[in-house]
Amino acid sequence: MGELENQKQVISNQIYDELKAGILELRFPPGSSLSDRMISQQAGVSRTPVREALKRLAQEGWIVWQERKRAMVKPLVMEDVREIFFLREMIEPSAVAAVFEMGESRHLAGRLSLVSDSMKQSMDQPVVFMKEDMVFHSTIIRFLGNKRLEEIWNKIADESTRIALYALYEKRKPQDVVQEHEEFVEALWSRDLPLSLERLRRHHKGIFYAYEEKFRMDSERCGTV
Repeated sequence: MGELENQKQVISNQIYDELKAGILELRFPPGSSLSDRMISQQAGVSRTPVREALKRLAQEGWIVWQERKRAMVKPLVMEDVREIFFLREMIEPSAVAAVFEMGESRHLAGRLSLVSDSMKQSMDQPVVFMKEDMVFHSTIIRFLGNKRLEEIWNKIADESTRIALYALYEKRKPQDVVQEHEEFVEALWSRDLPLSLERLRRHHKGIFYAYEEKFRMDSERCGTV
């Protein structure tokens, strides 16, 4: 690949990263339009790297787009939540159980305590807080050092972040989320696997119910139920 092609790829990657961050952080809300012409003008580049970035986002399921047509950020529906939580409720408890089998629950608790402290400091910053929340859960997965699992988890974590910012922050008090995390960490410190799994399950349940309530209210407001 020549220097010019390398430069084009770098530009396309930068645009991709910025657009994806905007989607996850709801700067581009679900259902909003993305104009390749406008993006290229704002970035001061040609449309080619912009379209490459849009193509990649479409392939990954973040937008709905056909070349020469307007791109739209993929809407969020309750079915997305169900599918994501189906996966999370399989993966996270299994990861916790594996940590206990390794005899490393207290080591993991130490790492999670640091993330919990960061969450406390960002409770008045929704985007930062929800990102830290996902760092907390991702730390459990990455603790295992299973690269294939991490690749699967990364997509789940990104989608969970977008859904959380859309539906969770306004429905659950940050203090309650932090408390649930701390109670989970306490169970890890105690080396109590059943209690750890119960507290994780309770945390998942509270989040899921908050999502359900948010989507139900949105549906009623739109007159779709």
